[in-house]
Amino acid sequence: MASYNASQDEVTVRASYQGNYEEAIAKLLRSLATDYGKTVILVSHDPKTVEHFPTVYGMRDGQFARAA
Repeated sequence: MASYNASQDEVTVRASYQGNYEEAIAKLLRSLATDYGKTVILVSHDPKTVEHFPTVYGMRDGQFARAA
């Protein structure tokens, strides 16, 4: 399911995925960000998810920091 909030210019994508869908969804989100010049914010506890994105931030003690 995807929804678009025009007042915030924000795209929210909710997906339940498994297996090969992870890579397909990551590619879709990256291409949308590139094609439309938008920032994608993806929250995940799965460490394999970050492998698909060039810039990753983590949260520690309530603060965001760029992951090494």
